[in-house]
Amino acid sequence: MAIADNTIEPVELDIELSWSCKPWINNKLVTIDHKDRFATIEFLVDKNGKDYAKMSPLCNYPKCSPTNNFWVFPESQTVCVWSGLMMHIFNNKTKKKNSFIPIKSWKGYFDSAFELSPNDLYMHFYYWDVEDNARHIYWAYNQKEKHINDNDIIARISEKLLFQLEPYGKEFLAYETDYKKYTHEYFYYNIENEERWSDDFTKKITELFFRAGREVYINKDERFLVSVIYPKENGLLKKKYVLMTWNEEKKDFGIFPLDAIVPNGRKMEMLESISDDRQWGVFRLEGYKGINNEYLFKYAFVNFDSKYPMNFSPLVVIDDYHGRNDYWKNTSFFVHPIYGQCLLYTALDRNTKKHKTYFYKMSDVQAEIDRRIIEEQPQ
Repeated sequence: MAIADNTIEPVELDIELSWSCKPWINNKLVTIDHKDRFATIEFLVDKNGKDYAKMSPLCNYPKCSPTNNFWVFPESQTVCVWSGLMMHIFNNKTKKKNSFIPIKSWKGYFDSAFELSPNDLYMHFYYWDVEDNARHIYWAYNQKEKHINDNDIIARISEKLLFQLEPYGKEFLAYETDYKKYTHEYFYYNIENEERWSDDFTKKITELFFRAGREVYINKDERFLVSVIYPKENGLLKKKYVLMTWNEEKKDFGIFPLDAIVPNGRKMEMLESISDDRQWGVFRLEGYKGINNEYLFKYAFVNFDSKYPMNFSPLVVIDDYHGRNDYWKNTSFFVHPIYGQCLLYTALDRNTKKHKTYFYKMSDVQAEIDRRIIEEQPQ
């Protein structure tokens, strides 16, 4: 079931956002500004109650345009970005900077980074060898020593790490890819002794999400995950989002298809963004056509919570059409110091033809969900 007749409006901000954002300290975001510097965004309200944001550079670095995702570790105040052939790392506490070119960077890229301690990063570099076979290198990078080279390579393995089981831990949920079948096997992996093992949970997600790769979003505390399956329909693989639950023993799995809340004739095509606590997601909802039969879509919010019968709310569909050259950019959930969970994004202003920055309050979305649920209760 979808909620489309809503009056939710975004808040406009007077900042120029040119790159995606990540959560930072003190309810701020960190990004890369239009001068290619690491910068923070602070959310404020003036004396008249008007929302505004202030962007401030952290440093005059790295001064180059990012070409891939970047990684942020708020506790140690470390920011990493991959640009061209170089990795750039900045620590805001120590003000140390380091830029380096890894081996074989001309044919690969950094895929992920994790923190093993406030000073140690564990970085995954993915590249192809001379025979075009995929290879993975994991480096240990110490911010105090500020160096990285071949001696810092821990392992050359085929595993890709998904997330740490505990903060600063050396045990991960990982997966391995069969590049001929393009399927994935999930398991646990210890980077210290290279031990790998499985249980009912990893076997189940391998069975269900064998094509999902990194698109597995887990809320460990609430025991649910959101991911994609690819069932066959009329001989073709179809992409569908589902939510999976489990009990304390990592058994007794429940599978809930999000198609249950998608309107007839529409398709949940892409998870645009999901909050760090996995409580909120925003999807692209396809299946709309313009007056010239052009492709159109809408955005829709969903709340993931066990208080709902299937662990997710009805969809809240934003009543505005978008197309191939008109879509949200730089989407990022963040915690506003006043409003709580919000979604930041940039979009093209159709009057000025310039990109502007906005945010939606999830409290407004939640109020819309609650209103509709009350309305639909039997009298």
